[in-house]
Amino acid sequence: MTQSAADLVAAIKTLVEQAKSVPMSASCMVNRSEVVGLLDQAMSAVREEQDAATKASGAEAIAAAQAEAHQIVADARAEAERIVTEDELHAEAVAKASELTDRTKSETDALRREADAYVDQRMAELEAYMSKTLNQLKTMRSRLSERSGLDDPTDA
Repeated sequence: MTQSAADLVAAIKTLVEQAKSVPMSASCMVNRSEVVGLLDQAMSAVREEQDAATKASGAEAIAAAQAEAHQIVADARAEAERIVTEDELHAEAVAKASELTDRTKSETDALRREADAYVDQRMAELEAYMSKTLNQLKTMRSRLSERSGLDDPTDA
């Protein structure tokens, strides 16, 4: 199992801290191949951790993109459902308006026929009354003419 980069860097630090000091100097003596090996391992571990982080970051980005895509699809479905509902409501309103228009026209036509029949009946009664009155007038004029000789051309 590979060590983490942090563990390897800590091992290098411990190696340097425990190295023999050079007299009268701040320098120390370390085994070059051991330090280089640890540095190579640390660099390799850093690359692996970086790749893992990149993949994890990519996975997170993919997960976030998928979540966003799911939300967009859900929003689109909700909008489509709203539009369909509005469309259905509109169709129902148009159908209801058409039904009301037809019923109103039918009722209006019935009222018009009723009113026309009433007026025709009243006019027929008036016509009969006027015809009777006209006949009475003709009879009265005829009697008046007979009695007074008004139609006689010699009197004029």
